[in-house]
Amino acid sequence: MATIISPMLFAMLISSPTSGIFLVLKLQRLSLYFGISFLIYRTGCIFFGFIFNNISAGLIAWVVLEITAIVIYNLIALRKMKQS
Repeated sequence: MATIISPMLFAMLISSPTSGIFLVLKLQRLSLYFGISFLIYRTGCIFFGFIFNNISAGLIAWVVLEITAIVIYNLIALRKMKQS
């Protein structure tokens, strides 16, 4: 399990300094949407792993979606900072 989630934890570690950027840029509405999507896809990945009786597949899906969300989050923040 640790081998599967280690790329996600690395991405989270690297992006942690930008975690509050949406508050600074006054993008709280987008932050709410990200929070809701996190809740949905994290729960969905665990459910996916449970339904197919394959926790590894659920964890892999979670890692891929989490890294994708981190990249999108940071790209939105970067684009907004360039506009300002």
